Amino acid sequence: MNTFNESAIASYVKTRAEENCKLLQNNMNELEKGKILGRMEAYNEFLERFGYEKVECK
Repeated sequence: MNTFNESAIASYVKTRAEENCKLLQNNMNELEKGKILGRMEAYNEFLERFGYEKVECK
């Protein structure tokens, strides 16, 4: 069982990851896309570490 703080942080991270998925739908250069994908990887590692499902972009 996770603490309230862990749950709140995980919720925030999940929201940020979902926002990044939306950003990936825009036209952008490879550098910008790489930065977002790097953030997504870090967000998903955090979520998995605390027992949450990772965010997949559709």
